[in-house]
Amino acid sequence: MIDILTGTYVNISSPIHKLNVKYKIPCILAMIILTLAAKSYIVYIFDFVFLAICILISKLSIKHFISAISRLWLFYLIIFLMNSLFYGKGKTVLSLWKINVTTGGIRQGAVIVLNVIFVILWSKLFVLTSSPIEITNGIGFYLKPLRVFKVPTDNLALILSVSIQFVPTLLLEAQNI
Repeated sequence: MIDILTGTYVNISSPIHKLNVKYKIPCILAMIILTLAAKSYIVYIFDFVFLAICILISKLSIKHFISAISRLWLFYLIIFLMNSLFYGKGKTVLSLWKINVTTGGIRQGAVIVLNVIFVILWSKLFVLTSSPIEITNGIGFYLKPLRVFKVPTDNLALILSVSIQFVPTLLLEAQNI
């Protein structure tokens, strides 16, 4: 259970693990942007199928991904309810005093919850298939143009990488308390 919670690098020999992080970062970002910009259910179906294929190719246990999304069920419920209750567009399904539940609100809530879930799953795939040193090197590679402005990119890359890797440790400590 603890290794599922941590979300740290899982060292397995798979094609996804062997990919250079310099290629993984733009691919993961592209898929997250595609998810967030989706205007059609066809895009979500494509996103789901491609994510499922990547997970299968990575040879990671599905428990890692189910654990990542199942822990936030209350967050998803709050997002869905807030959109359902306060998004005023669409046909009214239920009216309670001054609050109207509309078809547009239900759709908007479902889309936002779906977006959050996909972002979490893509991020989880990236972190589980990339070692901390690879992540640091990949971030450093993409930050190199900032050296023109005298930004210490190596330090910034290390800070970003450590912060990404620190989140699971923080979750473990919170669980122990």
